[in-house]
Amino acid sequence: MYVVGMACGIGPEVMNKDLVMIHARKIPSTFINFKTTVSSACKCKLQCFIIPDCLCITAEIINITSVSCQGSYEDVPYTSLEDNNNTFTFYWRKYERVGNWYYRVGLEEASWFDASMVCYAEGGQLMVAHSDLLQQHLISLFNSHGYKLHIHYNKEVMGNRCFAAYIDMSVTKVVFSNVEFCGVLQSYICQRNY
Repeated sequence: MYVVGMACGIGPEVMNKDLVMIHARKIPSTFINFKTTVSSACKCKLQCFIIPDCLCITAEIINITSVSCQGSYEDVPYTSLEDNNNTFTFYWRKYERVGNWYYRVGLEEASWFDASMVCYAEGGQLMVAHSDLLQQHLISLFNSHGYKLHIHYNKEVMGNRCFAAYIDMSVTKVVFSNVEFCGVLQSYICQRNY
């Protein structure tokens, strides 16, 4: 189950929209970089907020006054999380605003379906290129992150077919394919309206 946001009194500088909480799933032990014990899931989430390199953290409820926190410096894919009924896993997700939409580059490679599910879990969908201006901003996003220049995208706002695009730096333009790419592992861009 995916839930966006959870009130814990982080402060006005961090909006709940930047937080994704996943119930009953935990970070696998191979990704865990640090552990601590606190008195609540909110305090566990705050541990990840105050540790600069922390990208996600699992709060495992031990009893009414004890929560085990297991954090990772890696951006653990949602699909790698393990089942555990007594846990909440928190991710920080920063979206950049362009026009009326907010975008986030998914740095890990995923199939079109998995990328779609990640975007959906974060309250959005795979990016839809609405205009040439948006295409130019996407080029800037990829250049600033220095990651692979292939992305998954939706051809239409509510489309459910698998398409991919790449950035042709010789003409500084996003080139969109009309061929379906369902199983190819690629980076992706999520978009949402908040």
